[in-house]
Amino acid sequence: MSRLLHATRTRFGAPPRSVSLPVAAPAWLGEGDPLAAAHRLHPRLLNEGHIVMGYLVMANVAMFRLGAGTSPGLVVHPRDPNLLVEADELERASHEIYALRSLEPVDEDLDKLASFLRAESERCFSLPVPPALSQGRPLFLSALLPYRLHLPVPRLAAHLLPLLVCDALDEVALLPAACWAPDLLDAWNDLAAI
Repeated sequence: MSRLLHATRTRFGAPPRSVSLPVAAPAWLGEGDPLAAAHRLHPRLLNEGHIVMGYLVMANVAMFRLGAGTSPGLVVHPRDPNLLVEADELERASHEIYALRSLEPVDEDLDKLASFLRAESERCFSLPVPPALSQGRPLFLSALLPYRLHLPVPRLAAHLLPLLVCDALDEVALLPAACWAPDLLDAWNDLAAI
């Protein structure tokens, strides 16, 4: 994964950038939804954000099928671009976080997270993942708008996603596929063909 991450960072360049890739807000996104702020901050994340790899914890089932419209998802990710977290570590954390939905943990932090996950409509940005689920690594959970327009194919074909994070913001954004390294695009296209 480090090779794909490095190649994608090289292709997109280091911040600050001058990138304009406008995308329309989903029709269902109201101003009271915290994801509305993430949508408004998308241009800033494109221009000031650092690329990290994230892993999808859950998303609306519609996002896994071809179609129109964007539905929200939840990703686990590091915030520090210098911290290399391998794909298998992110996958493990993602699965353990998702499994909490069907558990009633005794640990107070895990119980709060389980309640949050069961609610499904709640949003979080850069919520620290309890160390018991992250192997002690500094990982975070964030709501995400995986715009179909910014995916290599108009559906979520894989769970590993390049994200943009910014020190000054809690929100994250999906790096548009037009900015991905060719090898990362190829891997996604291979998965989409399955």
